[in-house]
Amino acid sequence: MADESSARSTVTRRTFVAALAAGTAGCGRFGSREGSQSTPTDTAWSTPTDDAEPTGTVTGTSTPDGRTVVWNVASHLDDGGPSAIRDALREAGGLADGITVRITEPTYDTVTRLSRLKQRLAGGESRPDLFTISYRDLPVLRDLGYLRPVSALAPDAARAADSHLGPIRRASESVDGDTLFGLPLFVDLPTVMYRRDLAEAAGYSPGTDGWATEPMSWREWSQVIADVRDHAGVDYGFTTQWDRYIGTACCSFNEVLSSWGGAYFGGRETLFGPVGQRPVTVDEAPVVESLRMMQRFVDGTSVEGFEGYAPDIAPAAVLDWTEEPSREPVAAGRAVAHRNWPYALRRMGGPDGPFGRDLGAMPLPYARASSDAQAPAADGTTAALGGFVVAVNPHSDRHEAVRAVLDAMAEPAFLRFYAAFAGTFPPDLSLWADGLGSVPDRYLPTLRVAAENAVSQPATRVWSRQARAVADRANAAVAGEQSAAAAMAELAETLSTIEREA
Repeated sequence: MADESSARSTVTRRTFVAALAAGTAGCGRFGSREGSQSTPTDTAWSTPTDDAEPTGTVTGTSTPDGRTVVWNVASHLDDGGPSAIRDALREAGGLADGITVRITEPTYDTVTRLSRLKQRLAGGESRPDLFTISYRDLPVLRDLGYLRPVSALAPDAARAADSHLGPIRRASESVDGDTLFGLPLFVDLPTVMYRRDLAEAAGYSPGTDGWATEPMSWREWSQVIADVRDHAGVDYGFTTQWDRYIGTACCSFNEVLSSWGGAYFGGRETLFGPVGQRPVTVDEAPVVESLRMMQRFVDGTSVEGFEGYAPDIAPAAVLDWTEEPSREPVAAGRAVAHRNWPYALRRMGGPDGPFGRDLGAMPLPYARASSDAQAPAADGTTAALGGFVVAVNPHSDRHEAVRAVLDAMAEPAFLRFYAAFAGTFPPDLSLWADGLGSVPDRYLPTLRVAAENAVSQPATRVWSRQARAVADRANAAVAGEQSAAAAMAELAETLSTIEREA
């Protein structure tokens, strides 16, 4: 096991941004490090980072006391990170004189971190006062009684969250929606990025035809991608993630089934529970058909009834690919299109990327329009929601100071700062208007379409168990190990059993 101090010394802000973006939705292999850049440590919280203290009321001073709030942030920071965050909190306003903020760093391993969070909170530890977690993990801590409601402690900050993107706000609340348990800090959203230059060389006009904001149907899109691939003579039409890992369950499969009008648990109204009282609907026709479409894209010859969809546009390797392995063929010039998070847009389409403006972005395609969807509000183009929230340790007794810090975090100026700093996006779409610095501005219209059609993963206290089964059966269906109908029937029984046991 590597020494943490040496591991931290190798982490730059570039590494922080890349690792944070890749892990926004918690997309790691089950039981392994998720987006980790260092070896997990044996402590829940790493050593506080007290770099040169900034001027003003927000500092990183010595021994914590009743006026010092310890905040465990979302990921590793470089040497200037804590100072930048503290300065931004101070500049956002609202902090009384004498209130200080101390930044600590977790490991990147969200699975290990959640386990150790539960251990420390169960033991009554009062530090950190605030911690940043994926919205996926919030219900686990909430249902164990390990979170102090934000709406009770900091009502002004909670009211500010009313203007945040609906799915991240809803995922941060109680099942009945009456209580806010996590203050949304940032969101992340996927797109389909594509080689604009190859598309234009094949005779298409992405700009004139509105590819950036007008979703195509899966049928039309697949034919276009196949045509561009053949014209360009590259290896692959499309690369994505379909490994047996949580990224398939939370995100890539979630998007595809939703775009067909399907749902895991009946639709968005019952997405977050109550556990044991919601319908299990993965064996219904829209979900089954979405998997058969993906199988057509990977192994077209074995799927009937999808003659209008281009076959074999994705390699069988997608069944073993997570984010980075699926991005590599695109970066190497071997693929036309690629589904991923904005970090990939920055790497390949940013000023230092290999393609620059030749890399375009479009919303994910859809199969069924709104009027044809069977699951309420699950239709058309969809984008899996990634995001983190700030939660309150119920054992902290520094209520006044914590309230002040939460109020500062809810300020638009701080949310804009943090999004640009971390390479993500504010949870309030009104803050996107003037550009963010998270990605080149030309991609923001596409990402706004993604945000307006975002779909959450069904984050509950049992989701981590269910996600394993979802990814396993979705992978098996596309691999042809069993029919999509049989795979989803088996999955429905597994999900129902977990619901009953809970």
